[in-house]
Amino acid sequence: MINELKTALARVFKGASLKTPQAAPKASQAIPLNYASVNTLDPSRLARAFAAADAGFITEQAALFELVEEQDAHLFAELAKRRRAVTGLGWQLTPPPDAGQSELARTEELAAMIRAIGHIEDAQYDLTDAIGKGFTALSYAWMPGDVWLPDGLEFIPQRLFQVDPATRRLQFLKDGIAEDLWENHWIVHEHRAKSGYIEGAALFRVLAWCYAYKAYDIRDMQRFLEVYGLPLRLGKYPDGIADKQRDELLKAVKNIGHDSASVVPESMSIEFVQAVKTGTVRDFLDAVEYWERKQSLAILGGTLTSQADGKTSTNALGEIHERARREIMLHDVRQLEPTLTAQLVRPIALVNGMFPAERIPAFKYLTEETVD
Repeated sequence: MINELKTALARVFKGASLKTPQAAPKASQAIPLNYASVNTLDPSRLARAFAAADAGFITEQAALFELVEEQDAHLFAELAKRRRAVTGLGWQLTPPPDAGQSELARTEELAAMIRAIGHIEDAQYDLTDAIGKGFTALSYAWMPGDVWLPDGLEFIPQRLFQVDPATRRLQFLKDGIAEDLWENHWIVHEHRAKSGYIEGAALFRVLAWCYAYKAYDIRDMQRFLEVYGLPLRLGKYPDGIADKQRDELLKAVKNIGHDSASVVPESMSIEFVQAVKTGTVRDFLDAVEYWERKQSLAILGGTLTSQADGKTSTNALGEIHERARREIMLHDVRQLEPTLTAQLVRPIALVNGMFPAERIPAFKYLTEETVD
C-alpha cells in the first residue's frame, strides 16, 4: 500500500525526479551581486526597483535588500535579534483532534523523522529571512529508502525568482528563464510585515528608505572628517599663464593635502588659509542615530534593546518594549507554523503513508512563558 502511494505521488510531481532538486545550491545563481552599488543608494533608483517589483520583476529589489542587509551592521543586528527570537524556541508536532493511541505514536515518530533531517534548525533560520524580504524559498529533493525524507533544504536567494503578474505565483529563474516551482520540491514561506502582495509586503520596503538616507549622512561625515581642521590651500598665479601651468599649480595644491610636499615656480605662490572649524562630527552622528532608531522601531517595535541611554530608559518602559517584542515574535511564529505544517510535515506524512490528508499533525512552536 505504501509503495503504491509513493508511486502515485511520483506521478503527481509533474514528471520531476524525486531525487533531483529544481535549484542547485550554487550552479543556479546566475544573477551576481554588485557590491559597490549601494554605498550611496539613490532614492530614485530605489523607487525604480520597487516599481519593477510591483510588476513582478523582483530581481533588482531582492538584490538591493540583500546588499543593504550586508552593508548595514545595525540593520543586520536588529533583524538577527528578531529572527533568533523565533528559532530559539522549541517545537513539537500537535496530534490531530481526538487522536487515538496509534496516531499519538505516529506523531512522535514523525517528529523524530523531522528532527533527523540534516540541518533542519538552519532551515528554520533560513525561513525567517522572509521577515525582512517578504518570502524565503528552500529547495530540496527526496532521499528514498525505508523512510523518505527531504534531502538538502537549500536556501535559494530571492533575486532568483519573479512573480507571474497573471497568476501571482512565484516562479524560479533557471538560467534566466522563468519556470513554475516543482510540486513538493520547495518550502516557500511568505511573510507579511505589512499588507499587500508578496513583492510589496516585505519589511525591507520600509527599511531600505532609512538605509538610503543614512548612507548619505555617513558619506557626508566621511568627507567632513577628511578635510576637518585642514587649512585651505590657495594657489596664486600671474595673469597670462598658460593652461598647462595653471593645471600644474592645481595639482601641486592638491598634492599638499596628501603628500605634505610640492614644488611650484617662483612666479607662483601657495597660501595656507586657517580653517574655520564650524560644525562637528556629532551633527552627522545624530542624523545617523535618528535613522537607526527608525530602523529599530520598524524591526523590533522599540529601541531599548539596542539604544538604551540610561536616561530615558526605565524598568517600566523596558517591560512595555519587551511585551511589544513578544507580540512581534508571536506574529512571526503564527505565520511560520502553517508553512511548516503544509510544506514540510504534510509531504513527509503522506509520502510515508503515516496519516491521511485530513489528519495531518500540526507544527507548533513552544511559546508559553515559563512561570517564575
